[in-house]
Amino acid sequence: MNMTYRHVAPETDIPRMTEILNAYSPGTASVAALMHSEQHRPKDWLLQRIAAVDETDRLLGWSVAAHSPVAEEGRWLVRVTVDPAHQRCGIGAHLYDEALRFARQNGAARLDSDVRDSLPQGLRFAEARGFRVDRHLYESVLEVGRFDETAFEGVQAPEGIRLTSMAELGDGEEARRNLWALEMALNQDVPGYATQGWEIPYDRYCKLVFEEPWYRADTQLLALDGGVWVGMAALRLGEENGVRYMYHNMTGVAASHRGRHIALALKLEAIRCARRYGVTELRTDNDSENAPMVAINRKLGYQPRSGQYKLILPL
Repeated sequence: MNMTYRHVAPETDIPRMTEILNAYSPGTASVAALMHSEQHRPKDWLLQRIAAVDETDRLLGWSVAAHSPVAEEGRWLVRVTVDPAHQRCGIGAHLYDEALRFARQNGAARLDSDVRDSLPQGLRFAEARGFRVDRHLYESVLEVGRFDETAFEGVQAPEGIRLTSMAELGDGEEARRNLWALEMALNQDVPGYATQGWEIPYDRYCKLVFEEPWYRADTQLLALDGGVWVGMAALRLGEENGVRYMYHNMTGVAASHRGRHIALALKLEAIRCARRYGVTELRTDNDSENAPMVAINRKLGYQPRSGQYKLILPL
């Protein structure tokens, strides 16, 4: 087979990318979702995407080397995806070398990657190039219609804690800055989170959250202790393969207020919010090392699905 390499052309390559992604995990990718991500990706990323194509320009695989302006200095994301029918032909190795070269040229000190936990061949490929598993992440799903709230009668926020939302607070500039400050503080305790030790600038946060089409003020749920913001459960509305769902962007409680069942109360309010929107599922990603949140999700009936290994390679 005559194979050549070129830069990815999203407008023409995304349908084929969707096909390849769904060959690994059916139903997880859609042209619309990939197009949306492409159109809303910040323009100031450092980014290279190389495609491997056959003599008819049919996409066989691609690599990504990317550094987000909100990521730690020197920390790069690298991914390689190859059509399952064309593995073990050297395509992945060449694509990875191109991604590694570009990242090194632009000051990479560490590479991050990921591989689905159902793809041992992908893990072997990464480990052969020096990557190691940093943590295991997996999705958990609650079928909203089957949730029995009577099992949680009497569960409410503790005395002095008020549950509210950005909508109830007016969604103004002061509230938005408070939400940003709370999430930046909570991020420091999320296992493996990319911004531990620093924060996303407020103007960047506005673009990533408030200016995104998914943002709705009434799905950003909050816990307040007087005038102090101490907890949040932020939800994002989505649809995939005809299934309406809500995704937990962030659920967390300040260290000073943990152990008082505030997170459980916020999770229950999130389920009520999902019901108001008529969604079928509530989805979240769990870190296997985040035992307290995993325990809450299990208690509520969230069921684990397959996930991915997060990989790192210091350079």
